[in-house]
Amino acid sequence: MLRSFIQVVALTLTLFASVFLVKSSFALSAKQIADLSGTYFDYNLQLAKNLSQQQSDTRVGVILLLLAFTLQMINLLLPMRVCDFAAVNREGVIIAIIFSIIVLWVSLWLNKILTKITSKNVENILSQERNK
Repeated sequence: MLRSFIQVVALTLTLFASVFLVKSSFALSAKQIADLSGTYFDYNLQLAKNLSQQQSDTRVGVILLLLAFTLQMINLLLPMRVCDFAAVNREGVIIAIIFSIIVLWVSLWLNKILTKITSKNVENILSQERNK
C-alpha cells in the first residue's frame, strides 16, 4: 500500500507542479514587477497583478515539483518487500488521490496568499514612486 500511495502522489504532484509552472514566469521580485508595469507617466495596476500571479504560480510549482521529486526518491530508497511485487494496491491509490486533492487545495490557497502579498508590495512600491 505504501509504495502505491507514494507512486500515485508523486505522479499527481508532478502533474500539478507542471500546470503551475506552465502558467507562470520565472520568479520576479516586487521591484521588478513594479518596473515592468510602470510607464513614464503612470503604472498599469492590472499588469502588476498579473505578474504577481505569475510569480506565485512559479513558487508554488517549484515547491510541488520538489515535493514530488522527494517522494520519488523516498520510494526508490525504501527496501522492496515481497508484497511490493503484487498488483497496485487500490487502498493506496484511493488514499493517494485524496491526499493529492488536499495538497492541490493547499497549493491553490498558498498561491492566493502569495499573490496578495506580492501585489500589495508592488502597489506600495508604485505608489511610493508616484509620490516622489
